[in-house]
Amino acid sequence: MTSALHEQLEQIADGLDRPLADTWVLYGKTHRFHWNVKGHMFNSLHRMFDTKYNELWNSLDGIAERIRALRMEAPFVNSTLTGLASIQEAPSVPAAMNMVQQLAADHGAVTRPARSVFEIADAAND
Repeated sequence: MTSALHEQLEQIADGLDRPLADTWVLYGKTHRFHWNVKGHMFNSLHRMFDTKYNELWNSLDGIAERIRALRMEAPFVNSTLTGLASIQEAPSVPAAMNMVQQLAADHGAVTRPARSVFEIADAAND
């Protein structure tokens, strides 16, 4: 492997750390909301949050495995991941519709750092 290619692969792996961290925080937040939602929309939101946190869990595995495939170590310690994340954990349990608003905004935030990796990955034919 050439030095330039190795550097590109390191940049891709480093670039994936943030989406991994954001997805980790979003997973935890979604799971917390799933456990704590209440009100007249309980059934529909409880099911939706269940679906979303399972999808996020599967995404976490895919991102971490890609980092490992690039021969880099995927971060796992919660404090490391939350420190890398741009998404904030929920300091309290909000009302049901505020949960939905927070999660919608957070899903948008997860995609931004991932997009920045595409150009590097494309240049490396990854």
